[in-house]
Amino acid sequence: MFEFISKRILGAIPLLFALVTLTFFFTSLMPGDAATAITDQSPLASAEDVAEIRASMGLDRPFLEQYVDYMGGVLQGDLGRSLFTSTPVTELISSRIVGTFALALVGTMIAVVIGVGAGIIAGLRPHGVVDRVVTGLATLGIAMPNFWVGLLLVWVFAVTLGWLPAGGFGQPGASFGDKMITLILPGIALGTSAAAHVARQMRGSLIGVMEGDLVTALDVRGLPRRRVVLRHALRNAAIPVLTVVGLLAARMLGGAIVIEQVFAFPGIGSLAVTAVNTRDIPVVQGVALTVGLVVVVINIVTDVVHVSLDPAARVQLS
Repeated sequence: MFEFISKRILGAIPLLFALVTLTFFFTSLMPGDAATAITDQSPLASAEDVAEIRASMGLDRPFLEQYVDYMGGVLQGDLGRSLFTSTPVTELISSRIVGTFALALVGTMIAVVIGVGAGIIAGLRPHGVVDRVVTGLATLGIAMPNFWVGLLLVWVFAVTLGWLPAGGFGQPGASFGDKMITLILPGIALGTSAAAHVARQMRGSLIGVMEGDLVTALDVRGLPRRRVVLRHALRNAAIPVLTVVGLLAARMLGGAIVIEQVFAFPGIGSLAVTAVNTRDIPVVQGVALTVGLVVVVINIVTDVVHVSLDPAARVQLS
């Protein structure tokens, strides 16, 4: 197992290197830069003013020189500073990432609880009325965009009924409970589509296990049906579902960018959007690298847990 983990970590290094390089390259292709974004706000700014601001920010240096300097800083844990506020990018990200992680965690928990529960109910009684209802709702959940679900939730529960706040992450100094309340609506919006995917995967996996040789053999031995389902069928059916949950958890970070805009949520998604609009390239690069690193870590953890639970995978490693 240690060798497997070591290989996965070593394999992630060139992936992260490629991510940093591609992010730096593509952000350099963005039209305009921070200097033009600043001078656009002043109609009296001349071309000389733009050139002076660009030089003060180091944006007039050769591309390769900027890349080498940036890569050297990344290797030392320095992601640079914001071109507008001069605040270290690591500080900006650390002040926002807790909220995004909390939102992604709530969305993942909702997806797992609803998706696994619905999948089990449908998988134990396939091709019946309940199965058809669950399958139909899952298809509908996959088809609905997260932002549309978010807008609908705001309209119903925040605007019409007034039960829950429409956005934010609690007021400054808010208690833990108040912050959790603000996560309910965006968490549901983020987890709806993921729950539908989990439900379909859980249903199909459980049906396959229940119709397989293992359950047939256990039934022949006379074991109680409840014991067969709880101790054997669900455990084997959950293995492929775990992989799906890991992939969806990684996707949650990407989906959070849109959801944060709908709910005015102060996370790294809204930070990235603001940085793109102002051409604050170091912040854009820092957010992309942070999200990529988190996705890589989630995938490694998912693979390790999958190998730990799946006897066939352990045999292949031995």
